[in-house]
Amino acid sequence: MTQTLGTIGVIIGIAAYMPQIYHLWKDQCASGVSLTSWVMWFVGGIFVLVHAFSGEDFVFKLVAVAGLLNNSITAILVWMYRNQVCEIHPTKKKSD
Repeated sequence: MTQTLGTIGVIIGIAAYMPQIYHLWKDQCASGVSLTSWVMWFVGGIFVLVHAFSGEDFVFKLVAVAGLLNNSITAILVWMYRNQVCEIHPTKKKSD
């Protein structure tokens, strides 16, 4: 039962990344998204992945792999579109 609940949690966790990834990809816009934060999540994810594979918990391994994959995709897209702003996000005007 707990494996099933854990797997459902992984699916929800993966789905939670999708709106951000979709916006970055579709609109090629990284306005307001911190590359530093996503790189830190990625580095932390590497440590979690190493720890996850030292044990026998399948769901924990799945969480670690999915998180690292999603963090990688997001960080790459933020880097690619770091200087681009879409129509949804207004550009800041410099004050006089």
